[in-house]
Amino acid sequence: MKPASGIIPTTEATHPIASVQPIATGGKSASKDAALEPTAVGGAGAATVDHTRNKTFKKSLEDLPQDESFKNLLDESAREAYTRPWHRLERGLRLNRLRLYVEEVGPQCSFTKDEKENFFMYLQKALDKKLLNTNKVVNYEPERQKIMCIRGLEVRRMPDGTAKWGFTIKKTKADATRRKPRVEGEKIESAAATSTTSS
Repeated sequence: MKPASGIIPTTEATHPIASVQPIATGGKSASKDAALEPTAVGGAGAATVDHTRNKTFKKSLEDLPQDESFKNLLDESAREAYTRPWHRLERGLRLNRLRLYVEEVGPQCSFTKDEKENFFMYLQKALDKKLLNTNKVVNYEPERQKIMCIRGLEVRRMPDGTAKWGFTIKKTKADATRRKPRVEGEKIESAAATSTTSS
């Protein structure tokens, strides 16, 4: 007698090769290949599963070819990157030079580790605000590849022992030409002179 669905049921005894059973995925849907895994049912004719198939093996650094000319080229280009003027350095290179500047200034100002980190964060924010973009502000020597000084930056040690830093604000003169202010009496005289000449 056939079932109504048209599928003939098989039992383990009548089908000894393998049966496919779904794997529990914990409520998440999985791909078709991962959802079904063959399991061995019969003895000698059981299917074997290759667990190394479809796995990516990472190569270690020892397996990669060692090309000395390529390493030399990278080292040379890294050295040349810092020989550009300050306004031509990328942001990451500027941050590197600012970190070296903080390490150099730290012993002079007797900074603690936390004060060094806070000072570097202050300089990083100043760089993001574009306060350290020009050669007028940052005295950077490309030959020595280091920041000599930052103009307008003041670092002080307060009487209570804390370090304070900040930029001094200089009032800049207006670049535009200014008119000479008129005196109240001149307006009246010039207006009166035009009225008498016209009559």
